[in-house]
Amino acid sequence: MPDTISTPVGTLTIHQPDQGPALAQGTTYEWHPEGIFFLIQLNEEHSTTQLPYGFIRDKLHHLDRYCRDARQFLIAEFGCPDGEESTFITHPEVTFWDNAYWSVRFAEGTLDICRPNGVLVHWKGDHIIGYDDLSLKEKS
Repeated sequence: MPDTISTPVGTLTIHQPDQGPALAQGTTYEWHPEGIFFLIQLNEEHSTTQLPYGFIRDKLHHLDRYCRDARQFLIAEFGCPDGEESTFITHPEVTFWDNAYWSVRFAEGTLDICRPNGVLVHWKGDHIIGYDDLSLKEKS
């Protein structure tokens, strides 16, 4: 059974996959009434005491702005049919890799590469550094 802990960003459930790093999983409703799912990659010791909670809270608090930035970034890359900007990318899920790098997976959208697994936009701090096309990846 996964461990559950209380943290400054809410209750997190710790998952240890068979391979790879452990992840802390949570959902915040603080700034998003519909809820935002997020993951935090943990270190080898699975410690949650040194996580960058201020960084995580800031990114979650301003997620609407980052989603707008991602939308504009992807529109510049792929174009956008008239009238589809609001549905171009939707359903953000956030992963924090460390105290600088983080990503948002847009699980759905009208952008072709959103189907079937979404598109992953990467940031370093406040700056977009790229994206991954998940349309050809197997869903795990």
